[in-house]
Amino acid sequence: MATTPNSTANVSVGKGVAGGYFFTAPEGTTLPTDYTTALDDAFVNCGYLTDEGAVFSVDSSSDNFLDLNGDTIATAAGSRTRTVNVVFAETNPNSLKEVYGQSNVTATTTAITVNHNGTEMGRRSLVFELVLRDGRRWRRVIPSAQVTEWDDMTVLYSELVNYPVTYTMYKDAAGNDMYDYIQLSA
Repeated sequence: MATTPNSTANVSVGKGVAGGYFFTAPEGTTLPTDYTTALDDAFVNCGYLTDEGAVFSVDSSSDNFLDLNGDTIATAAGSRTRTVNVVFAETNPNSLKEVYGQSNVTATTTAITVNHNGTEMGRRSLVFELVLRDGRRWRRVIPSAQVTEWDDMTVLYSELVNYPVTYTMYKDAAGNDMYDYIQLSA
C-alpha cells in the first residue's frame, strides 16, 4: 500500500485577504473558476466581518431501515442543507443590502436609508478571498445563496454594532453548492 507522509506544510489557519475578503453579486454573475482570476465587476466588497469568521455548516440526515429484529440493514441519505454564517462589522451600503435586501437600501454621499419590511431576499453569488499558511491563496465560490436567518442585533456601549446573518446555499446546474480553489504552493 502506497502512503503519503503527513506534512506540517499542509496545516494552516485561514485568514481573509487584506483589503477585502467577502464579495457578493447578483446570482448568475460570471464566477471565477480558479484562485487568480479577477472577480467580475458586479461583485462588491461587503466590508469587514467580525472575528467570528465565516462559519460553514452542513445539516444532513439519513434514514435507517430496520429488519424484524430492529437491526439496521440499510441506510439511505436524507436531506442535506449547507449554510454559511457571517457577521458584518461595517455599516455600509453593501453590507446593509445583504442584511435587509438590495432594494431596501439607498445611499447618497451623506446618508444611508434602510427600509425594514418583509421583502423576500434575492439570491446572490458569494466569494470568499482567503489566505493560508505561507501566503497561499484559497478562494471559496458559492454560486447561489440567500439570506434565510437573522440573529439578534445588540446595540450597547460596550458592543460592536454588527449584523449577523445566515446564507443558505443552493446547487447550481452542475449540482454543486460551493467550489474551493486552493493554491498548492506560494
